[in-house]
Amino acid sequence: MKKLKNLTFACLLILGLAACAGDDKSSSNNPPITDNSETITFKFIGKIGEETVNTITFTNPHAVEADLDATIHQYTMEDSVVFDTASSTCDEFVNLYGNYEVRSKLAAGASCEIKYTYKPTELNTKLLWIDVDYIQSFETVCPTPDTVPTVEKLMNAKKYVQMRVFNYAVNSNNEKSPSINNVDMGTAPYNLDDKILTDLEPQTFQIPFAKDDVYQINDSYSYHLESDGVNCTIEGNTLTALTNEACTITVKKNTEGTLYNGSQLIIFSPKDNTKPSYNVLMEVNSDISYEKIVDSFTPSYIINDSSIPSYIIDYLMEDKELYVGILENGVSISKYTISGPDKAKFKVVPTKDNGCNVIANTITIPASQTSCYYTVELADKSQKGDFTAILDIGTDQYNINGIVDSINSRLANACKSENK
Repeated sequence: MKKLKNLTFACLLILGLAACAGDDKSSSNNPPITDNSETITFKFIGKIGEETVNTITFTNPHAVEADLDATIHQYTMEDSVVFDTASSTCDEFVNLYGNYEVRSKLAAGASCEIKYTYKPTELNTKLLWIDVDYIQSFETVCPTPDTVPTVEKLMNAKKYVQMRVFNYAVNSNNEKSPSINNVDMGTAPYNLDDKILTDLEPQTFQIPFAKDDVYQINDSYSYHLESDGVNCTIEGNTLTALTNEACTITVKKNTEGTLYNGSQLIIFSPKDNTKPSYNVLMEVNSDISYEKIVDSFTPSYIINDSSIPSYIIDYLMEDKELYVGILENGVSISKYTISGPDKAKFKVVPTKDNGCNVIANTITIPASQTSCYYTVELADKSQKGDFTAILDIGTDQYNINGIVDSINSRLANACKSENK
């Protein structure tokens, strides 16, 4: 017996407004949008064996009340950083599965702060990575159910701030721990397991080791490291410096394809603990994630109203999750059908990355791949409306619900839907 499922895919926006770019492009002479995000770097220094109390302040950047929602990710913290949750002036400051969550309601321009004690034991720089959202209160954007917010108002209701807090150590000789080396591995899609799907260009970085230095490299399961073979060698997880010249190291996605989305710290720890440790932060930015089909899967499309500049529509495409069907282990679909009064509105297509062969109502895995993805999209976007069809594929049957709408229509109903 076939299972009946719903397929949903949408570009979600704050307040539940959906926005996917339309074909109707307006003038390209529109002024650029100001990026509503910011990166702030803090640098603290602590002496080895001594305690230093550091303060991090969160300030609402909006001219109205906003909710603070921050997550503190700890890289190489070990026992050198201890948070003082009792002294926090924010509403909530809790340890959640090893990371810390900070939440507070802040008046316009108001601040709250948290404190932590830093007590380094070696020449090793510690990093706190803090993702911060300042979100205007819903009542500010939607004071009544009949309010029709502008696109700009929705767009500016949330500001994202990335804080990078570097904690340097200084020894009795006033030697300072090295800066953390950032290596940008580029942008790539990732799959259901947060694994990067495509190949990445190799990148290089340098570390100024001294001759005969021996360093252990932490388990870099996502990356393959290669030494220059002249100034240093890498055998297994051990690096040996051959000269006093800086060693050039090449980093690649590892051969097993287990490079994960996000950031990972590679640590070079000295065999001689009087030497400095070196940290390299590998970063991969994601442009889309592929998720397995769930019960709600709706191809959604927004007609670009002539009154809404296309550059704003493009800016509002915040959701980067695409729900897909998966073929693997040699499985193929010998025939699929789309039925129902609106069947002409939909089509099955391969995904841009790791896509299947979709030909003449069949779906197969390309010879060069061990698995592949397919999805459903709207084939006809010529008129507004809600459309339905049924997809029979393999042993499953899916309800498809398609929406073609306008930005102005969504804006008119944004506050109504949230004030139910």
